[in-house]
Amino acid sequence: MEISLSPQAKSFVQQAIAAGQTADDVINEALTLLQGVSSLEERQQAWLREELQKGEDSGEPLTYTATLLDEIEQDALAELEAGDTEVDPSVWPSAAA
Repeated sequence: MEISLSPQAKSFVQQAIAAGQTADDVINEALTLLQGVSSLEERQQAWLREELQKGEDSGEPLTYTATLLDEIEQDALAELEAGDTEVDPSVWPSAAA
């Protein structure tokens, strides 16, 4: 098998060879990493499809209005006052203190 490398890839392989690796090792490691990235992308896409389906299955969407957002805020503040919820300091640092 014969492959053509870009000048940057060829330089990278040459540097790796100078550091003691073989060209085969460099190419095999690169392909292993590429396979890992492809697998990760596939898992991320599958997760995203599942999450989208959950959203679709959750019912009719709500139209965000100022009134709805005020209601959500009031409910959250009431839960906070009652001690029914923990505040994530990365979301609301001043409330966690």
